[in-house]
Amino acid sequence: MDDWKYKPAGDLGMTEKQRLRSVKRESGLFGAITHNCWWLLVRGYFRACQRVEVHGRENLPTETPFVLAANHASHLDALLLGSLLPTKLRNVVFPNSRRD
Repeated sequence: MDDWKYKPAGDLGMTEKQRLRSVKRESGLFGAITHNCWWLLVRGYFRACQRVEVHGRENLPTETPFVLAANHASHLDALLLGSLLPTKLRNVVFPNSRRD
């Protein structure tokens, strides 16, 4: 196991405006809670309203990096695939939609 190292936040010393524009922005507790609640709502929506059934979930990768692609063009696909991932992978997923 690696030794723990103290590392200050990437957005330390930035003004509020700079932080909001920066890719080094850190979410903090409120952002983490909001992020997890969002994914719970999305997952609940797909189960209740869209009646999504998942087969073969055990085939999803457990470690990064990997590419997960849908087989049709819809903006809901990125949300659906993201909601099916385990929590530790959902925090590092970057959904992207392709437009023809």
